Amino acid sequence: MNSTDPRLAPLGPAQRTDEQRQLLATVRGDDAPNLFSTLVRHPALYRSGCPSACNLLTDSAFPSGERELLIIRTASLCGSGYELHHHVDLGSQVGLTDQELAALTGEAPGSHGGLVAT
Repeated sequence: MNSTDPRLAPLGPAQRTDEQRQLLATVRGDDAPNLFSTLVRHPALYRSGCPSACNLLTDSAFPSGERELLIIRTASLCGSGYELHHHVDLGSQVGLTDQELAALTGEAPGSHGGLVAT
């Protein structure tokens, strides 16, 4: 397993119970993102965790760039390569620059693994 492989794999459509399919219907059903198809392994956890995850991604008080900045930095600090891999792409899509992404992940020269206040 490398750092971008999930420790707990998402459930594929054929592995899901009727209850799990019903829960995932609101987040693209069979095409549900891995986060949701992993959480749904435990329906009670899904019911409690999904609303806040969905809120952060779709209805957040944070503008999309700030939201991705927070997620990318947290994923980097926690060593969550899998989450980082997905959100670096989203960060680019919402306007974070290569320099900002490098600073967030600790890859920028002199970043010391963190952002420099401006």
